[in-house]
Amino acid sequence: MSRNIPVIQKPVPTREERLGSFAAYGGTCAGASGQIKCRCFKGLDRSFSQASVCQEWYSMFTLLTVRNSATIVHGPVGCVSSATCMNIFNRLGQQARGESPIQDARWFSTNLTETEAIHGGEAKLRETVLEVQKRYHPEVIFIFSSCVSGVIGDSVGSIVKNLQKEIRTPLLLSQCEGFRTSVWATGFDSAFHAVGNVLLRKGSHQIKGLVNVISPLTVGRLDELELERILSAVGLKANFIPCYSTIEDLRRSVQAVVTTATCLTFGDYLARHLQEKYGVPYTREVMPLGLEATDRWLREIAKITGNHRKVENFIRAEHRRIAPRLGELREKLHGKRVYVSAGQARAMSFSVLAKELGFELVGTTVYHYDEVISASIHRLGKLFPDAILNIANLQPYETANLIGRLNPDLYLADEITTTWVAKQGIPTMMIYDYGSNYLGYNGVIAIGEKMLMALANPGFVKKLSQHNPLPYKKSWYAQNPFRFIVDSAGV
Repeated sequence: MSRNIPVIQKPVPTREERLGSFAAYGGTCAGASGQIKCRCFKGLDRSFSQASVCQEWYSMFTLLTVRNSATIVHGPVGCVSSATCMNIFNRLGQQARGESPIQDARWFSTNLTETEAIHGGEAKLRETVLEVQKRYHPEVIFIFSSCVSGVIGDSVGSIVKNLQKEIRTPLLLSQCEGFRTSVWATGFDSAFHAVGNVLLRKGSHQIKGLVNVISPLTVGRLDELELERILSAVGLKANFIPCYSTIEDLRRSVQAVVTTATCLTFGDYLARHLQEKYGVPYTREVMPLGLEATDRWLREIAKITGNHRKVENFIRAEHRRIAPRLGELREKLHGKRVYVSAGQARAMSFSVLAKELGFELVGTTVYHYDEVISASIHRLGKLFPDAILNIANLQPYETANLIGRLNPDLYLADEITTTWVAKQGIPTMMIYDYGSNYLGYNGVIAIGEKMLMALANPGFVKKLSQHNPLPYKKSWYAQNPFRFIVDSAGV
């Protein structure tokens, strides 16, 4: 019954292997920029690590919302528990797109227990795939391995290969055991590795004006509408993938004229695959967030599509349109001190945007480093040479120490670390607010307005710091925040 669909058996290389990524550094932006220039910016490690995130989570995060799909996690039931959170995004996303009725995502667990940890769980995976196919008839089934299936040595690739001979539904295997890497962005690569090698085929013709926009689940519909507006104004049409996309949207990606990404950290692997295998070029700008970044992002697209005149006319018009309100925001925000913490794309883009809005950047935490952001770090090294650069995969004890020392007026980060810093009495602003606009020219103004609101309403965080402090001893705040960062030999 098989249609000779290839099956992924070999895991994707980790980010450490593929891009030389690492997740430990403490210094200044100028210091990091100098080390990158002399090619001596090397990966370090920590002798103590407080927290991180599993790459399997990010693989699921990439594909769970694909239309008419089913997700199977080959692991303990807890490994799929985060799908309930992702399903909130899934439902909100459908609502924002005007879809009705709203459908829940479909996710399943093989529920490995102590018994399977001893005797193996291959039979459970086979049974689960066949049962999901029988009951729900999805267009595609995504299968994710886990730490447990990796430790016990289940031959997941062979099982999926044999199952594919029995059923017509494409089976996409993402081998994403969480212990393989400290750079969880490898989870994105693992998911896209499966998509690229199983779903995509050479298209019959190029679709004029079609632009692949690889966009993660944290980019909301308002941002999509802004990018649609910008691309439409210069004669292009967006094909948003993979979140909320159909199988046909994904397959159509090989026929686009160019690929871009709202977050190149997220979309790097698929963008490279589309270029190398199907000849679809891609832009290398980090994120269209902020005035300068959006200009660069759009000009990179113009270099490939050839519509330079339209793009330059549009950029000038947009600058004129937002100039009055942008001037007012700069006047009110001038001299305020800000700290940014986020993934690569947002951390770099928000740090430069701080300058555009009149802020002084005192520090940036980025979750990992690789070549994708080297140019951005050089830019920060020139704009804010003395600002702290911390590369950390969620190490809240370092953040707490830095915030205590730097005492910024505003802290910009994800929903987790904003909670930590709010307990220190610092006004915070979440930069993954799904219902807000961040990208493009309208995003510049929207972000400035949110910053003003956060600075004008510090009462809650002040009271929170008095009644719910962080758990660290006072002695920790007097120590070097980077004292646990060591070289690979532990020195």
